[in-house]
Amino acid sequence: MHLDFEQQLSTALSFEADAYFTKIDRFEVEDVYAMSNGVRADLIESFSFTDATEMLGFQSMVDYTLSPRHSVKCGAEVQREKLDQSKFVDNLTGVEDSFVQDPQYQGVTATNYGLFIQDRYTFPNQNTELTTGLRYDVLDLFDNQFSYRLGIVHTYREHYFGKLLHGTAYRTPSFLEFTRAPVGLPRPDVETVATFETQVGHQTKHHRISLTAFYNNYKDVISRQNALFQGSINLDEEQFSNLDEQKIYGIEIEGRLIANKHLDFFANVSIQHGKSEVTDQDIPLLADWAMSVGADYHFSLGPGGLLFHNHFVAYGPREPWPDNVWDAGQQHYFGNRPDDFGDSFFVWYTGVHYTIQQGHAYGLRLSLTVNNLFDEEYYTQHPTVPANDSMAFWDVQYPGRYTSFTVNYAW
Repeated sequence: MHLDFEQQLSTALSFEADAYFTKIDRFEVEDVYAMSNGVRADLIESFSFTDATEMLGFQSMVDYTLSPRHSVKCGAEVQREKLDQSKFVDNLTGVEDSFVQDPQYQGVTATNYGLFIQDRYTFPNQNTELTTGLRYDVLDLFDNQFSYRLGIVHTYREHYFGKLLHGTAYRTPSFLEFTRAPVGLPRPDVETVATFETQVGHQTKHHRISLTAFYNNYKDVISRQNALFQGSINLDEEQFSNLDEQKIYGIEIEGRLIANKHLDFFANVSIQHGKSEVTDQDIPLLADWAMSVGADYHFSLGPGGLLFHNHFVAYGPREPWPDNVWDAGQQHYFGNRPDDFGDSFFVWYTGVHYTIQQGHAYGLRLSLTVNNLFDEEYYTQHPTVPANDSMAFWDVQYPGRYTSFTVNYAW
Protein backbone atom coordinates (compact mmCIF):
# COMPACT_ATOMS: atom_id res chain seq x y z
CA MET A 1 0.00 0.00 0.00
CA HIS A 2 1.28 3.46 -0.95
CA LEU A 3 0.03 6.93 -0.04
CA ASP A 4 1.60 9.74 -2.08
CA PHE A 5 1.34 13.49 -1.51
CA GLU A 6 2.62 16.30 -3.71
CA GLN A 7 2.32 20.04 -3.18
CA GLN A 8 3.61 22.91 -5.33
CA LEU A 9 4.81 25.47 -2.77
CA SER A 10 5.92 28.06 -5.33
CA THR A 11 6.93 28.28 -8.97
CA ALA A 12 10.40 26.99 -8.04
CA LEU A 13 9.73 24.74 -5.03
CA SER A 14 7.65 21.58 -4.60
CA PHE A 15 7.24 19.00 -1.83
CA GLU A 16 6.59 15.26 -2.14
CA ALA A 17 5.91 12.58 0.48
CA ASP A 18 5.33 8.83 0.22
CA ALA A 19 4.18 6.47 2.97
CA TYR A 20 4.11 2.73 2.23
CA PHE A 21 3.47 -0.64 3.82
CA THR A 22 4.35 -4.04 2.35
CA LYS A 23 4.06 -7.62 3.56
CA ILE A 24 5.97 -10.36 1.75
CA ASP A 25 6.03 -14.13 2.24
CA ARG A 26 9.00 -15.98 0.75
CA PHE A 27 9.18 -19.75 0.38
CA GLU A 28 12.27 -21.95 0.14
CA VAL A 29 12.76 -25.70 -0.15
CA GLU A 30 15.91 -27.64 0.67
CA ASP A 31 16.24 -31.30 -0.30
CA VAL A 32 18.80 -34.05 0.38
CA TYR A 33 19.06 -36.99 -2.01
CA ALA A 34 20.77 -40.34 -1.86
CA MET A 35 23.31 -41.11 -4.59
CA SER A 36 23.38 -44.41 -6.49
CA ASN A 37 26.29 -45.01 -8.90
CA GLY A 38 26.85 -41.28 -9.16
CA VAL A 39 23.21 -40.54 -10.00
CA ARG A 40 20.70 -38.74 -7.81
CA ALA A 41 18.28 -41.30 -6.34
CA ASP A 42 15.81 -41.32 -3.45
CA LEU A 43 14.84 -38.25 -1.43
CA ILE A 44 16.31 -38.56 2.07
CA GLU A 45 15.38 -35.24 3.68
CA SER A 46 13.24 -32.28 2.69
CA PHE A 47 12.81 -29.00 4.56
CA SER A 48 10.82 -25.85 3.75
CA PHE A 49 11.12 -22.35 5.16
CA THR A 50 8.61 -19.50 5.23
CA ASP A 51 10.13 -16.06 5.64
CA ALA A 52 7.34 -13.50 6.22
CA THR A 53 8.38 -9.85 6.60
CA GLU A 54 6.56 -6.56 7.06
CA MET A 55 7.96 -3.17 6.06
CA LEU A 56 6.65 0.28 6.97
CA GLY A 57 8.34 3.28 5.41
CA PHE A 58 8.10 7.02 4.88
CA GLN A 59 9.98 9.19 2.38
CA SER A 60 9.85 12.95 1.86
CA MET A 61 11.69 15.25 -0.51
CA VAL A 62 11.81 18.80 -1.82
CA ASP A 63 12.50 19.72 -5.44
CA TYR A 64 14.00 23.15 -6.03
CA THR A 65 14.35 24.65 -9.51
CA LEU A 66 17.33 26.99 -9.60
CA SER A 67 16.87 27.83 -13.28
CA PRO A 68 15.07 26.38 -16.32
CA ARG A 69 18.11 24.14 -16.85
CA HIS A 70 19.08 23.30 -13.27
CA SER A 71 17.19 21.62 -10.40
CA VAL A 72 18.11 19.96 -7.09
CA LYS A 73 16.12 17.36 -5.19
CA CYS A 74 16.92 16.29 -1.61
CA GLY A 75 15.12 14.22 0.97
CA ALA A 76 15.09 11.62 3.72
CA GLU A 77 13.67 8.13 4.20
CA VAL A 78 12.97 5.91 7.20
CA GLN A 79 12.13 2.18 7.04
CA ARG A 80 11.12 -0.27 9.74
CA GLU A 81 11.25 -3.94 8.79
CA LYS A 82 10.02 -6.80 10.99
CA LEU A 83 10.39 -10.58 10.80
CA ASP A 84 6.75 -11.58 11.25
CA GLN A 85 7.12 -15.33 10.71
CA SER A 86 10.08 -17.73 10.64
CA LYS A 87 8.57 -21.17 10.06
CA PHE A 88 10.66 -24.29 9.44
CA VAL A 89 8.91 -27.52 8.37
CA ASP A 90 10.28 -31.05 7.99
CA ASN A 91 8.33 -32.04 4.87
CA LEU A 92 8.73 -35.76 5.54
CA THR A 93 7.55 -35.77 9.17
CA GLY A 94 5.43 -32.62 9.29
CA VAL A 95 7.33 -31.27 12.34
CA GLU A 96 7.32 -27.45 12.52
CA ASP A 97 9.75 -25.10 14.25
CA SER A 98 11.45 -21.71 13.75
CA PHE A 99 14.49 -21.42 11.49
CA VAL A 100 15.93 -18.68 13.75
CA GLN A 101 18.95 -20.15 15.52
CA ASP A 102 19.61 -17.41 18.10
CA PRO A 103 16.60 -16.65 20.38
CA GLN A 104 17.49 -12.94 20.57
CA TYR A 105 16.55 -12.61 16.87
CA GLN A 106 13.05 -14.10 17.13
CA GLY A 107 10.75 -11.42 15.71
CA VAL A 108 13.76 -9.20 14.97
CA THR A 109 13.14 -5.66 13.71
CA ALA A 110 15.43 -3.23 11.89
CA THR A 111 14.96 0.53 11.55
CA ASN A 112 17.03 2.22 8.83
CA TYR A 113 17.45 5.89 7.91
CA GLY A 114 18.58 7.43 4.63
CA LEU A 115 19.50 10.89 3.32
CA PHE A 116 19.83 11.63 -0.40
CA ILE A 117 20.38 14.47 -2.86
CA GLN A 118 20.10 14.59 -6.66
CA ASP A 119 21.30 17.33 -9.00
CA ARG A 120 20.05 17.61 -12.59
CA TYR A 121 21.62 20.03 -15.07
CA THR A 122 20.82 20.57 -18.75
CA PHE A 123 23.61 22.09 -20.83
CA PRO A 124 22.94 25.20 -22.94
CA ASN A 125 22.58 23.17 -26.14
CA GLN A 126 19.42 21.64 -24.55
CA ASN A 127 20.47 18.22 -25.88
CA THR A 128 22.66 17.02 -23.00
CA GLU A 129 21.62 16.38 -19.39
CA LEU A 130 23.88 15.50 -16.46
CA THR A 131 22.48 13.83 -13.32
CA THR A 132 24.39 13.20 -10.10
CA GLY A 133 23.07 11.58 -6.94
CA LEU A 134 24.40 10.84 -3.46
CA ARG A 135 22.84 8.74 -0.69
CA TYR A 136 23.89 7.80 2.84
CA ASP A 137 22.07 5.08 4.81
CA VAL A 138 22.31 4.43 8.55
CA LEU A 139 21.51 0.72 8.99
CA ASP A 140 20.32 -0.85 12.22
CA LEU A 141 21.89 -4.31 11.91
CA PHE A 142 24.67 -3.73 9.36
CA ASP A 143 27.44 -1.34 8.39
CA ASN A 144 26.28 2.09 7.21
CA GLN A 145 26.39 2.57 3.43
CA PHE A 146 27.31 5.40 1.05
CA SER A 147 26.21 5.13 -2.59
CA TYR A 148 26.26 7.40 -5.61
CA ARG A 149 25.02 7.68 -9.19
CA LEU A 150 26.32 9.54 -12.24
CA GLY A 151 24.52 9.75 -15.56
CA ILE A 152 24.74 11.73 -18.79
CA VAL A 153 22.11 11.61 -21.55
CA HIS A 154 22.55 13.16 -25.01
CA THR A 155 19.88 13.54 -27.69
CA TYR A 156 20.89 13.84 -31.34
CA ARG A 157 18.55 15.16 -34.03
CA GLU A 158 15.52 14.67 -31.79
CA HIS A 159 15.05 10.91 -32.32
CA TYR A 160 18.50 9.48 -31.45
CA PHE A 161 19.89 9.30 -27.92
CA GLY A 162 22.85 7.96 -25.96
CA LYS A 163 23.45 7.37 -22.24
CA LEU A 164 26.44 6.78 -19.95
CA LEU A 165 25.63 5.60 -16.42
CA HIS A 166 27.72 4.63 -13.39
CA GLY A 167 26.64 4.01 -9.83
CA THR A 168 26.84 1.92 -6.70
CA ALA A 169 24.18 0.13 -4.67
CA TYR A 170 23.88 -2.42 -1.89
CA ARG A 171 21.71 -5.29 -0.66
CA THR A 172 21.23 -6.14 3.00
CA PRO A 173 20.83 -9.82 3.94
CA SER A 174 17.26 -11.00 4.16
CA PHE A 175 16.04 -11.99 7.62
CA LEU A 176 16.29 -15.65 6.61
CA GLU A 177 19.92 -15.19 5.57
CA PHE A 178 20.70 -13.19 8.71
CA THR A 179 19.05 -15.43 11.31
CA ARG A 180 20.18 -18.86 10.07
CA ALA A 181 23.62 -18.55 11.70
CA PRO A 182 24.03 -20.71 14.85
CA VAL A 183 24.62 -18.90 18.14
CA GLY A 184 28.11 -17.43 18.35
CA LEU A 185 28.98 -17.67 14.64
CA PRO A 186 29.45 -14.55 12.46
CA ARG A 187 26.54 -13.26 10.39
CA PRO A 188 26.51 -11.94 6.83
CA ASP A 189 26.86 -8.23 6.18
CA VAL A 190 25.94 -6.01 3.24
CA GLU A 191 26.52 -7.08 -0.38
CA THR A 192 27.55 -4.24 -2.74
CA VAL A 193 27.64 -3.67 -6.50
CA ALA A 194 29.22 -1.11 -8.83
CA THR A 195 27.46 -0.74 -12.19
CA PHE A 196 28.66 0.63 -15.53
CA GLU A 197 26.25 1.04 -18.45
CA THR A 198 26.21 2.62 -21.89
CA GLN A 199 23.17 2.85 -24.17
CA VAL A 200 22.23 4.09 -27.65
CA GLY A 201 18.77 4.17 -29.13
CA HIS A 202 16.13 5.62 -31.42
CA GLN A 203 12.62 6.76 -30.49
CA THR A 204 9.54 8.30 -32.03
CA LYS A 205 5.99 8.70 -30.74
CA HIS A 206 5.21 5.19 -32.03
CA HIS A 207 8.27 3.15 -31.06
CA ARG A 208 11.48 3.02 -29.02
CA ILE A 209 14.48 0.71 -29.49
CA SER A 210 17.75 0.66 -27.56
CA LEU A 211 21.02 -1.29 -27.31
CA THR A 212 22.72 -1.43 -23.89
CA ALA A 213 26.09 -2.78 -22.78
CA PHE A 214 26.57 -3.33 -19.03
CA TYR A 215 29.21 -4.42 -16.53
CA ASN A 216 28.44 -5.16 -12.86
CA ASN A 217 31.05 -5.80 -10.18
CA TYR A 218 29.65 -7.47 -7.04
CA LYS A 219 31.56 -7.49 -3.74
CA ASP A 220 30.89 -9.55 -0.59
CA VAL A 221 28.29 -11.68 -2.37
CA ILE A 222 26.02 -13.44 0.14
CA SER A 223 26.19 -17.21 -0.37
CA ARG A 224 25.52 -20.36 1.59
CA GLN A 225 28.18 -21.81 3.84
CA ASN A 226 27.72 -25.29 5.30
CA ALA A 227 29.69 -26.25 8.39
CA LEU A 228 30.16 -29.86 7.30
CA PHE A 229 32.82 -32.22 8.60
CA GLN A 230 34.81 -34.80 6.71
CA GLY A 231 32.74 -38.01 6.48
CA SER A 232 29.68 -36.34 8.01
CA ILE A 233 26.23 -36.07 6.45
CA ASN A 234 24.95 -33.55 9.00
CA LEU A 235 23.57 -30.57 7.08
CA ASP A 236 22.03 -28.71 10.00
CA GLU A 237 24.81 -26.16 10.52
CA GLU A 238 24.01 -24.29 7.34
CA GLN A 239 24.40 -20.51 7.33
CA PHE A 240 24.96 -17.56 4.98
CA SER A 241 28.16 -15.53 4.67
CA ASN A 242 29.80 -12.93 2.41
CA LEU A 243 31.82 -15.47 0.42
CA ASP A 244 32.30 -14.35 -3.16
CA GLU A 245 33.13 -11.57 -5.59
CA GLN A 246 31.50 -11.74 -9.02
CA LYS A 247 31.68 -9.86 -12.31
CA ILE A 248 28.77 -10.01 -14.77
CA TYR A 249 28.75 -8.31 -18.17
CA GLY A 250 26.63 -8.44 -21.30
CA ILE A 251 24.44 -6.66 -23.84
CA GLU A 252 20.70 -6.03 -24.01
CA ILE A 253 18.34 -5.08 -26.85
CA GLU A 254 14.97 -3.64 -25.91
CA GLY A 255 12.06 -2.37 -27.98
CA ARG A 256 8.51 -1.05 -27.54
CA LEU A 257 5.87 -0.56 -30.23
CA ILE A 258 2.66 1.43 -29.77
CA ALA A 259 0.26 -0.39 -32.11
CA ASN A 260 -2.72 1.89 -31.40
CA LYS A 261 -4.21 3.95 -28.59
CA HIS A 262 -5.12 0.77 -26.66
CA LEU A 263 -2.30 -1.71 -27.33
CA ASP A 264 1.47 -1.67 -26.71
CA PHE A 265 3.98 -4.46 -27.42
CA PHE A 266 7.44 -4.78 -25.90
CA ALA A 267 10.36 -7.20 -26.17
CA ASN A 268 13.80 -7.64 -24.64
CA VAL A 269 16.77 -9.92 -25.38
CA SER A 270 19.89 -10.05 -23.19
CA ILE A 271 23.14 -12.02 -23.41
CA GLN A 272 25.38 -12.16 -20.36
CA HIS A 273 28.32 -13.94 -18.78
CA GLY A 274 29.64 -14.00 -15.24
CA LYS A 275 32.70 -15.21 -13.36
CA SER A 276 33.58 -15.73 -9.70
CA GLU A 277 36.73 -13.93 -8.62
CA VAL A 278 37.18 -16.37 -5.71
CA THR A 279 36.87 -19.69 -7.53
CA ASP A 280 37.94 -18.40 -10.99
CA GLN A 281 34.98 -20.32 -12.43
CA ASP A 282 31.86 -19.32 -14.34
CA ILE A 283 28.92 -18.45 -12.11
CA PRO A 284 26.65 -21.52 -11.86
CA LEU A 285 22.99 -21.19 -12.87
CA LEU A 286 23.50 -17.84 -14.63
CA ALA A 287 21.50 -17.96 -17.87
CA ASP A 288 23.57 -17.36 -21.00
CA TRP A 289 20.62 -15.49 -22.48
CA ALA A 290 17.11 -14.39 -21.58
CA MET A 291 14.24 -13.19 -23.74
CA SER A 292 11.01 -11.50 -22.73
CA VAL A 293 7.94 -10.41 -24.69
CA GLY A 294 4.76 -8.82 -23.49
CA ALA A 295 1.81 -6.59 -24.17
CA ASP A 296 -0.20 -3.91 -22.38
CA TYR A 297 -3.87 -3.43 -23.26
CA HIS A 298 -5.58 -0.35 -21.78
CA PHE A 299 -8.92 1.37 -22.18
CA SER A 300 -11.23 3.75 -20.35
CA LEU A 301 -13.68 2.34 -17.82
CA GLY A 302 -15.97 4.53 -15.72
CA PRO A 303 -14.07 7.39 -14.09
CA GLY A 304 -10.67 5.79 -14.75
CA GLY A 305 -8.62 3.53 -16.98
CA LEU A 306 -8.06 -0.25 -16.91
CA LEU A 307 -4.73 -1.84 -17.91
CA PHE A 308 -4.08 -5.54 -18.56
CA HIS A 309 -0.42 -6.54 -18.49
CA ASN A 310 1.14 -9.84 -19.62
CA HIS A 311 4.86 -10.49 -19.53
CA PHE A 312 6.58 -13.73 -20.62
CA VAL A 313 10.24 -14.47 -19.82
CA ALA A 314 12.26 -17.38 -21.26
CA TYR A 315 15.68 -18.21 -19.82
CA GLY A 316 18.20 -20.05 -21.98
CA PRO A 317 20.59 -22.83 -20.92
CA ARG A 318 22.32 -21.83 -17.71
CA GLU A 319 25.92 -22.34 -16.66
CA PRO A 320 26.16 -25.86 -15.21
CA TRP A 321 27.54 -26.52 -11.80
CA PRO A 322 31.27 -27.21 -12.15
CA ASP A 323 32.71 -30.69 -11.72
CA ASN A 324 34.64 -29.47 -8.68
CA VAL A 325 32.46 -27.59 -6.18
CA TRP A 326 34.14 -25.22 -3.73
CA ASP A 327 32.78 -25.54 -0.18
CA ALA A 328 33.60 -22.40 1.79
CA GLY A 329 32.71 -24.08 5.07
CA GLN A 330 35.51 -26.62 4.70
CA GLN A 331 37.78 -24.48 2.47
CA HIS A 332 38.34 -27.12 -0.20
CA TYR A 333 36.76 -28.63 -3.32
CA PHE A 334 34.40 -31.57 -3.58
CA GLY A 335 34.94 -33.45 -6.85
CA ASN A 336 32.92 -35.81 -9.00
CA ARG A 337 29.75 -33.79 -9.35
CA PRO A 338 27.01 -36.32 -10.14
CA ASP A 339 24.64 -34.02 -12.04
CA ASP A 340 24.31 -30.61 -13.54
CA PHE A 341 21.13 -28.61 -13.94
CA GLY A 342 21.87 -26.31 -16.86
CA ASP A 343 18.13 -26.13 -17.43
CA SER A 344 16.03 -23.67 -19.39
CA PHE A 345 12.71 -22.44 -18.06
CA PHE A 346 9.81 -20.12 -18.75
CA VAL A 347 8.03 -17.69 -16.39
CA TRP A 348 4.74 -15.84 -16.93
CA TYR A 349 3.78 -12.60 -15.15
CA THR A 350 0.29 -11.12 -15.43
CA GLY A 351 -1.60 -8.27 -13.82
CA VAL A 352 -4.51 -5.85 -13.96
CA HIS A 353 -4.35 -2.19 -12.89
CA TYR A 354 -7.14 0.37 -12.49
CA THR A 355 -6.26 4.06 -12.25
CA ILE A 356 -8.42 7.09 -11.52
CA GLN A 357 -6.37 10.18 -12.41
CA GLN A 358 -7.29 13.71 -11.36
CA GLY A 359 -4.75 16.16 -12.67
CA HIS A 360 -0.99 15.53 -12.75
CA ALA A 361 -0.37 14.29 -9.21
CA TYR A 362 -3.76 13.27 -7.88
CA GLY A 363 -5.32 9.86 -8.25
CA LEU A 364 -6.01 6.32 -7.10
CA ARG A 365 -4.34 3.17 -8.48
CA LEU A 366 -5.38 -0.40 -7.66
CA SER A 367 -3.10 -3.23 -8.84
CA LEU A 368 -3.49 -7.01 -8.75
CA THR A 369 -0.50 -8.99 -10.05
CA VAL A 370 0.38 -12.68 -10.27
CA ASN A 371 4.06 -13.52 -10.60
CA ASN A 372 5.27 -16.88 -11.91
CA LEU A 373 1.72 -17.87 -12.86
CA PHE A 374 2.61 -21.51 -13.62
CA ASP A 375 4.68 -21.87 -10.42
CA GLU A 376 7.79 -22.83 -12.39
CA GLU A 377 10.48 -24.44 -10.21
CA TYR A 378 14.15 -23.85 -10.93
CA TYR A 379 17.41 -24.04 -9.03
CA THR A 380 18.81 -20.67 -8.03
CA GLN A 381 21.55 -21.42 -5.49
CA HIS A 382 24.94 -23.09 -5.52
CA PRO A 383 24.81 -26.60 -4.00
CA THR A 384 27.10 -28.05 -1.37
CA VAL A 385 28.13 -31.70 -1.61
CA PRO A 386 29.26 -33.48 1.57
CA ALA A 387 32.43 -35.53 1.68
CA ASN A 388 30.33 -38.67 1.98
CA ASP A 389 29.67 -39.47 -1.69
CA SER A 390 26.46 -41.28 -0.87
CA MET A 391 24.72 -37.97 -0.17
CA ALA A 392 24.16 -34.73 -2.04
CA PHE A 393 22.63 -31.47 -0.87
CA TRP A 394 20.38 -29.70 -3.36
CA ASP A 395 19.07 -26.24 -2.75
CA VAL A 396 15.87 -25.19 -4.48
CA GLN A 397 15.26 -21.54 -3.67
CA TYR A 398 12.96 -20.10 -6.30
CA PRO A 399 10.40 -17.30 -6.44
CA GLY A 400 7.30 -19.46 -6.75
CA ARG A 401 3.88 -18.21 -7.77
CA TYR A 402 2.65 -15.37 -5.62
CA THR A 403 -0.10 -12.77 -5.83
CA SER A 404 0.11 -9.17 -4.70
CA PHE A 405 -2.50 -6.44 -4.32
CA THR A 406 -1.36 -2.81 -4.15
CA VAL A 407 -3.24 0.40 -3.40
CA ASN A 408 -1.60 3.69 -4.35
CA TYR A 409 -3.33 7.00 -3.57
CA ALA A 410 -1.84 10.38 -4.41
CA TRP A 411 -3.15 13.80 -3.52
